[in-house]
Amino acid sequence: MGSIRSFVPEDIPLVADLWRRVFHKSSQPASAELRAYFADIFFHNPWYDKTLPCLVYEERGEKLGGFLGVIPREMVFQGRPVRVAVATQLMVDPAFRDGFAAFELLKHFFSRSQDLSFSDGANEIAANIWRRVGGQVAMLYSMDWTRVLRPAEYLRQGRRRELPSGVARLAYPACLLIDAAAARLPLNPFRPPRAVAPEEEATPEAISTCLDRLASSHALMPSYSPETLRWILDKAGEARSLGELLKVLVRDARGEAVGWYVYYLKPGGIGEVLQVAGRKGFAGQVLEHLFHHSWRRGAIGVRGQLNPSFAHQLWDLRCGLAYRGQSVLVQSNRQDLLCAIHRGDALLTRLDGEWWLRLGIDRALDW
Repeated sequence: MGSIRSFVPEDIPLVADLWRRVFHKSSQPASAELRAYFADIFFHNPWYDKTLPCLVYEERGEKLGGFLGVIPREMVFQGRPVRVAVATQLMVDPAFRDGFAAFELLKHFFSRSQDLSFSDGANEIAANIWRRVGGQVAMLYSMDWTRVLRPAEYLRQGRRRELPSGVARLAYPACLLIDAAAARLPLNPFRPPRAVAPEEEATPEAISTCLDRLASSHALMPSYSPETLRWILDKAGEARSLGELLKVLVRDARGEAVGWYVYYLKPGGIGEVLQVAGRKGFAGQVLEHLFHHSWRRGAIGVRGQLNPSFAHQLWDLRCGLAYRGQSVLVQSNRQDLLCAIHRGDALLTRLDGEWWLRLGIDRALDW
């Protein structure tokens, strides 16, 4: 049987090498850039807390064979601060003899002092391990919505693997013409809405102020200071595989800020939303602004994690809902917290979990 202990800086080379073996099937040693990224994320994040360290699993105190990353986060539940720990990068060496290492790491993690354990973007294997150790899947937040903006090109890209490469290439200009003509048809169900509010960058200070005004809209809310939000956005912005990270503030006709959105934009691709939020009664306006913003910059569609309080507006704006096999996972000894999440009374977004973090690690691998 192995043992579990806290992750220390001296473990970084071993954990980075383990990450390459597990997730990229590579025996090559980790680069200095990848090691630096692990140090920055796990030891230099603004919430670093020695009482909530990452965990490593060792076989007889010798060989490091497992790892669970932990990042503390700040949230507010019914107006009071709660301690949240985000679990990320659960991994066990395939050659490790102890088949229960992943279970033991999670059991140890759940037994600690946080009010809520949280992870997102988990595959089916990770979700099954999480459930067997006592956690739950938050199915409402595990759904994704998609708004198609350029249907012909969206369909071509979705079927590209089924078509001969020459046919897919030849179809590209025709799809551009079809989408350009369809955008002018008043009865086109995929016609992008027109944004009436001017465009304005959402600074960390502006988002923090807006979030304070939303304090009563959900029982469970993230809590940011401008400094912590700036750190998250800077790190998320370094991951360019999905495009440029854009932050947009939305104001109403009187000039008051009513919401914001943060998303990756790649012209000709699907925009991936990290966070979208709006004051009560303005969710539709914020979403319309997002769809117009991404359409005007060449996106063929926009996709994001479901916020249950926006479900009606998403339906009205012709968004499709689907479960793509990436689960949001939660665990808590507080039933009031779990009940709030399962009834959709929480603002849980990709910006608050590990979804964006994985993109940064992939970038560090490419350096």
